[in-house]
This record gives sequence, C-alpha cells and structure tokens, in this order.
Amino acid sequence: MKKVLIVDDSHIVRPNLKKIIDSIEGIELYDEAEDYQSAIEKIVDETPDILILDINLGEQSGIDILYKIKSGLNSKPIVIMFTNYTDPIFRKAAKEAEYFFDKSADIEKLISTLKKLGGNGAVE
Repeated sequence: MKKVLIVDDSHIVRPNLKKIIDSIEGIELYDEAEDYQSAIEKIVDETPDILILDINLGEQSGIDILYKIKSGLNSKPIVIMFTNYTDPIFRKAAKEAEYFFDKSADIEKLISTLKKLGGNGAVE
C-alpha cells in the first residue's frame, strides 16, 4: 500500500482529493498539509511514497518543497504537482517533479496516474 500526502492550502481541494484517494486500490491517504512547514515535517516524519503538491501555499510555495525534497531530504516521494499555475514558467520551475497536472483540466490524468502507482509502481 502506497502512502499519499496531500499538500494544498485549499479547503475545497483537499477533501476532493481524499475522496479520489479513498476510491483507488493500492494507495491510502497518509495525511495532509496546507503549508510549507507542516508539509516538510510530515515528509520527514513519515516518508510518504507519493506527494500531491500544489504550487500556491501562501508564504512559501510547492516549488520550495519540491526543491527541498530533491536537494537533501532523506525522503524521496514521487512528486505529483497538481496546480492551477500551469504557465511554462511554473512547469520549468517544477521540472524535477515526476508529474505535472492542471487542476482544471487533468483530473482524469491524476486519477489514472494514482491507479498505476497504486498497482505496480510503474506508470507508462
């Protein structure tokens, strides 16, 4: 069973993502965070397998979390950027994420990716 951490400051998005995760075999919701500090603490404490990460988190961004993970944390979850900030500049900044999905257009891609990650760990 793969553990998923949701990092998003939206009180609307997080419950919807929880419902999606609960419906997919092979993955489970580990926890959620709505800001940089609580996300880093949860990543370090519990080492989730998959991180669903928004870019806009208030004072610090999901890009900051991505850089922190890729540059030095022992935990190396699969990072799925799931955001409304989809301009090329954001995509370039998040290039180290394994996946990058638009919240408004790519929900089916997110679900498909989570199903594949929950099944055998390989995504085509």
